[in-house]
Amino acid sequence: MDQLDIAIHQTAHSAKGGLEGLARMMGTGAQVLRNKVCPSNDTHKLTIREAVAMMDATDDDSILRVIAEMRGYTLERKALPDAPSIIDAVLNADAEHGAIAHQIREAIADGKLTEAERAAITNQIKRANDTLDALRSTVTNAPTLLRKS
Repeated sequence: MDQLDIAIHQTAHSAKGGLEGLARMMGTGAQVLRNKVCPSNDTHKLTIREAVAMMDATDDDSILRVIAEMRGYTLERKALPDAPSIIDAVLNADAEHGAIAHQIREAIADGKLTEAERAAITNQIKRANDTLDALRSTVTNAPTLLRKS
């Protein structure tokens, strides 16, 4: 199992509503999608369009990030949406930081760090970086006066 297999599998299984919810959003059967994202299944494979649909539905770009890395590229989002407020941006970034700690705690509980756990942690770190970028953008674009005097 390589990093791409892991990213595909984790994207499908960590979707809101699980794999079944993702299958409904994509308009396909859960078993069909399960077969396509299973790294050990050689007869059913995910198409590029299905991978894009998965990323759109989950807002998880880890598949794209792994492909970019495999090809020697780095992936950087063009523009991040600002949070509704600086407070929201700070709270979002703090929540993602906590999620990293939780992910690491779960991964090392058994004294081992598997490739799947390593991929999940790096994906969570990427999400946290995205929230910090959104915080930076929100602060940069915030009006000088945040409330009336």
